[in-house]
Amino acid sequence: EAGVGPRLVALLGEDPELQPVAAAAQTIRNLAHERAGAAAACQVGAIPALAAVAARGQGCEAAWRAGAALAQIADWREFWPELRSTAAAAALGALAGGNGRLTFPRGLLEDV
Repeated sequence: EAGVGPRLVALLGEDPELQPVAAAAQTIRNLAHERAGAAAACQVGAIPALAAVAARGQGCEAAWRAGAALAQIADWREFWPELRSTAAAAALGALAGGNGRLTFPRGLLEDV
């Protein structure tokens, strides 16, 4: 088992200003470094939850960590359709804002 489960994803639904949300996003990022972790994140619905946190914007630390988790998942091209369909790609683009703090495959944003 890759370690991404419903309880971890459920933490992402809490107030993004709370530390457990940032910690959950960081944990998913770490697990998504491996293809199996990214697949597990997709299977348990982490992408829409991460996108919602990332949409909080640049002033929220949990948003940055959620964006980093999404960017890690984006390293695996087979997950791009889900990233695009859940608005995660658009959230990544808005969060990155060209500042270099968050990088992800640029092709992800095509047709978004």
